[in-house]
Amino acid sequence: MTATTLPSAFYSSITCPPSVVVTPPDSDTPTNIISMTTKDDNKPPPVPRHAIPQFFFPHGKPVASEERDRKNRKIMAIVRHLYGVQSYLLESHFVAITRTCGLPRYMNIALFRRIDSMHQRDERITYDQFSHGWTELSRDRYDDESLFFNILRKPGCAWLLPEDFLPVLEDIVLHHPGLRFLADNPMFQERYIETVICRLYYEARCPSGKMSLSQFRKSDFCQMIHMLGPNVDLNSTRDCFSYKHFYVLYCKFWTLDDDHDLIISESNLAKYNQAALTPRVVHRIMHCGRIAAFARDQSGGVWGDAPTLTYLDYIWFLLSEVDKSTPMAIEYWFRCMDTDGDGILSSYELAQFWQEQEARQRFYGVADDDQIQFQNILCQMNDLIQPQVPGQFRLHDLKRNGYLAERFFDTFVNFDRFQIHESYQGSIRAKRKQEQDKRRQDGLSSAVEDEIAALDDSLSYFMISDWCEYAEAEYQQLLLSERNDIVWDDDEDDDEPDEEEEEEEEEEEEGEYLSQDDPPAMTTVSEADEDRLFSEEEDDDEGMKNPGSDHDSDTSAPTTPTKDPTPAPPSWTSVSTQTTTTAATEAVVQVKHNESSQPWLWQPHDEDDHDDEEEREDRAAEWIWWLSRQRLSEPS
Repeated sequence: MTATTLPSAFYSSITCPPSVVVTPPDSDTPTNIISMTTKDDNKPPPVPRHAIPQFFFPHGKPVASEERDRKNRKIMAIVRHLYGVQSYLLESHFVAITRTCGLPRYMNIALFRRIDSMHQRDERITYDQFSHGWTELSRDRYDDESLFFNILRKPGCAWLLPEDFLPVLEDIVLHHPGLRFLADNPMFQERYIETVICRLYYEARCPSGKMSLSQFRKSDFCQMIHMLGPNVDLNSTRDCFSYKHFYVLYCKFWTLDDDHDLIISESNLAKYNQAALTPRVVHRIMHCGRIAAFARDQSGGVWGDAPTLTYLDYIWFLLSEVDKSTPMAIEYWFRCMDTDGDGILSSYELAQFWQEQEARQRFYGVADDDQIQFQNILCQMNDLIQPQVPGQFRLHDLKRNGYLAERFFDTFVNFDRFQIHESYQGSIRAKRKQEQDKRRQDGLSSAVEDEIAALDDSLSYFMISDWCEYAEAEYQQLLLSERNDIVWDDDEDDDEPDEEEEEEEEEEEEGEYLSQDDPPAMTTVSEADEDRLFSEEEDDDEGMKNPGSDHDSDTSAPTTPTKDPTPAPPSWTSVSTQTTTTAATEAVVQVKHNESSQPWLWQPHDEDDHDDEEEREDRAAEWIWWLSRQRLSEPS
């Protein structure tokens, strides 16, 4: 390439500042570079640049070395005093050492096992082993997050796995007073530990299972474990260690898990909240809602042909379903609705989900003219989210405002919540207009008007409820349901003994005057006894005086035995039973032989109007006279 020389007139026409002189190059040396010189060659030396101070400290802001050495010397002195004459300490005696290091009570097992793993793993730690291990663990760790992270992680590993939190949760379950009632129920202890670890990874936004130090800071684990003292009621806490929250999560899963194998299928999930989710959404959750951090390779289970969700996957789902305004929930539902996986929720994909919402409208009886059309929904979402390209919603567009993202996902995922959003938006606008009119009539100052405007802006975004409020409401509902079940069970228990007692009494009465060796004779004797018993009752009612008849009834074999307060010996019972059965059988045979001579047999019947009282008395007297003759004729 040949360089071109500019003409001299060009250089003369250039206007330059007074400190710069432009000279044309020599004509014999063609060049395209303009040589520039300054008039003042004695310019001052450049000012040296100051180094930008470090503003990012991944392991905490360092402290002065003198202060750090003084702190370590104090710790070692106290630990030496605690060891005393003991050559080593066990895990149960290591709590005082843990507190001396400035760690919370429930980091004891984690610290002990971490130092023990650095040596012989003989479940005992000497003073020299502690001194060496603590020095290595606390080196270049200037805040609690980095120190806790270094204690929990495996040696040589740059992240935390779910099983790394087991020592801390084991310490809490075994030694916290609020969980002593789970001491005899290891199954619930295991479920509680899994629930807490799963929630920690959810708060840290770590679905991969490899929690980095920055994600560990997001989980607020250090703050929660510092506040978790023995006097803290785990039912009143609102963090990941809340037993109330665990109870709600596990009960919700238990109602869907029919066979109670801790795995739910697509048909089970379709029953969630009375089929509040559309079939397309349920299908997407089964394929996209499995969390890699808690994947389990089970036969016919998690990664088989039929997609299923484990209990830990369901925890992730329920936390995202209840509060869709959190960053983790936004990522969860965005992944479920992005059917083609291109990172964009297009209008085509949204139309597919809205088709089932239109079917819900027809199911609820909404008229065709009153149904909400997809074009209107798409315009509304464009106005709310304001994506860069209308009709194409990206993840960062939804993360700009979590409350609007909740409204966006509820519109296509949960029709019941969508209706709540629609009704609330109408009422909040009316409430805002009413409040503004009232303030305008009162003549408030501009400062107060600004305050009301800010309040209106905060009220303009409606969030149905966060997780803590939902868990509190569901917990109270579950308690009420259990109390009602207990009341019904008590009523059933009270009724059952009555029926059993009646059956036992009937069996005892039958067994006292019936022979167990001759079943056919039981019915015959029973009928005769009933007739005789009825005749005696009539005798008392009519006031018939027949001393001979009463005497004969007392001396004959009893047909309706009385119950003695004290049971008779077995030999007596057998003899009396045989005697009673024999006498009763003979009496029945005698009655059968005399049936031909019996003029008539008086039976209980409804009294006719034409029968007078005297006729009834004559019949009764005749029957008593006939019965007394039959008894007198019986062989003694």
